[in-house]
Amino acid sequence: MTDLDLQKMATRMKALADQLDAREKAVLTLQAELESAQDHAAALQDRLDLLEHAAPAGGGSAATQDPASTQQSLAEWVDADLVRLIEIRTGAATRWCPRWQEHPEAVLRLTAIRTDYDNCLANAQLGISGWLRTSVDHHLPKLTAGQGPFSGCTATDHEPPP
Repeated sequence: MTDLDLQKMATRMKALADQLDAREKAVLTLQAELESAQDHAAALQDRLDLLEHAAPAGGGSAATQDPASTQQSLAEWVDADLVRLIEIRTGAATRWCPRWQEHPEAVLRLTAIRTDYDNCLANAQLGISGWLRTSVDHHLPKLTAGQGPFSGCTATDHEPPP
């Protein structure tokens, strides 16, 4: 083998190494795109799962139902869906009332949380993260705080509002 042959081999090996590097970068890019697509698919599946639970009880929208029916829908949603989605741990600093429907502020705030939840399901731009940040993270601490509407209640006992 001559020096020229060795030089050609070295040049060819360099070209092959460059091609390999380019293909490795392409594989990494494709892997990142696949992960992004999988994340997007999972987010869409989460939305579908949430939509299955979004319909008000008895059909129709909450706006077209009578107040007693809307109140029942809120109670069903809080007791079945909200407590499944959001953990509320009670203790010395955190309160919850088993008869939360008898606290006007609780009904008001939980209605706001429910309305925002329905809106986030209907509008993809709002998203679950926005609902958590602007609605749940705002209202639940005010409800469950030691000085909140449930301050005299425990997880098993109810004290009527003043």
